[in-house]
Amino acid sequence: MKPFPSREQWKKWSLPSKATYIALGISVFSIVLCLIIFFIQQSTGATKAGQQKAQIDRDEKHQEVIVGLSKIVNVLESDRNIRALKIDDPSCRVDISNDEYENYIKIAESIKLNEDKVADVAKTSIRKANLYYSMGSLKAILNDYVESVRDYEKAIAINSDNPFYFNDLGVSLANLKNTTEAEENYLKAISLDPNEPIFRRNLTRLYIEQENFQAAMDSATKAYALDNSNVYSINMLGIVYMRNNQFNNAEKIFNDAIALFPNEPATYFNLGTLMVLKNNFIEAEEQFKIALDIDNEYQLAYYGLATLYLNTGNQTQALKYYELGCSLTPQINSNLFYNFGWLLSEQGKLEDACLMLKKATEINPNDGAAFMEWGICIEEHGKTE
Repeated sequence: MKPFPSREQWKKWSLPSKATYIALGISVFSIVLCLIIFFIQQSTGATKAGQQKAQIDRDEKHQEVIVGLSKIVNVLESDRNIRALKIDDPSCRVDISNDEYENYIKIAESIKLNEDKVADVAKTSIRKANLYYSMGSLKAILNDYVESVRDYEKAIAINSDNPFYFNDLGVSLANLKNTTEAEENYLKAISLDPNEPIFRRNLTRLYIEQENFQAAMDSATKAYALDNSNVYSINMLGIVYMRNNQFNNAEKIFNDAIALFPNEPATYFNLGTLMVLKNNFIEAEEQFKIALDIDNEYQLAYYGLATLYLNTGNQTQALKYYELGCSLTPQINSNLFYNFGWLLSEQGKLEDACLMLKKATEINPNDGAAFMEWGICIEEHGKTE
């Protein structure tokens, strides 16, 4: 049976029949059209519902991130260990547990993944500046000095009255070997707060690295005058005397520090280093060991003792103390890994040597010597395979 009448049949139908047929066709068409519209609406509704649910899920996840970052900001704004961790001061030791350090690393990585949420977390400009400052500090802990500089500069753009922003920017710039700008920022920090010895100690360290010992002496003396009961200021003055070959003055300063702070291992390390320079190796060994007796996780003492043994031909003891030092966490002393890698390489243990040298470059990405030794080690190791 054909669904539509032929032309001849159509001509034979009466007018009412034709009207009935047309009305029936319109009804069928309307029903089909309604069904199509219904299915479209259902599909659209489901899509919208799915989109709304996805948006809710995103909003909830976003809110979790915001809440988490807000908690982090509250902690970081009052946490001085974050700043102290990244101050590369051979005379300073940060009292922080390995668990705390690992937690800071996790926070740093979390913030790096969510920095676009800063504006949502920080409702005021000062708080936003502090958050950028904290982010810069955490990135500096990860040795990502380029990114830390950017964050410090963002903080300063919002609030240029906080001297610690300039000081810490100077620290990161110094680690990037941008000494001119580092000095400018230290001096800016000092101009904002001339009574803070930390800024002068950092400036002193910069002058020592530049071998500008007259400027270093002036800066260290002012830091000491501001706080002559501070073990860091005392040690820094002793380091300047030592680097300026004024060994007797340096020894007096270090002994004064020991009298005031007999349980500070950094001072014994500095005194041991001085004894090495005076070729008094027996006394140097004793001072490094005292430092380890006080704190058996003090990495600089392992470095000093191992290097002393290396330079006096006792490679067995040197290997022992380099290995012990490199086993400690947090791993913040690139020289330990560099020297250990170099010694392993000299003994033909190339695979282990390459690993140690690689670690040295990771701890200090600006250590050109470590990169060069690592490259040589890889090349030599490739020849032996």
